[in-house]
Amino acid sequence: MKWSLSQRIAGQPTDAEIQRAHDDGRVLRTHVLRPTWHLVAADDLRWLLRLTAPRVHQANKYAYRVTGLDAKTLALGHDVIARELQGGEARTRKELVPALAAA
Repeated sequence: MKWSLSQRIAGQPTDAEIQRAHDDGRVLRTHVLRPTWHLVAADDLRWLLRLTAPRVHQANKYAYRVTGLDAKTLALGHDVIARELQGGEARTRKELVPALAAA
């Protein structure tokens, strides 16, 4: 991951600068197109999600049916996760489960 980031940061970044770009959230590791991990500039994440969401949801239709995730449930999950992440505090999936289960 660090090598990949070093190729995208101007100049000759040090290991500490590369780590800081990831740690401070300027670069995010996410699944913009599932199931592959992508490194994405935080400023680009929203437009990339809008661009890729239709295809991701199409690919996930079967999984949504099997697990009972309808539009209402997905929207509720999004609201819960957004509330839990307010203030910029990171959470793992395991840490989000109680809030999702309670909702």
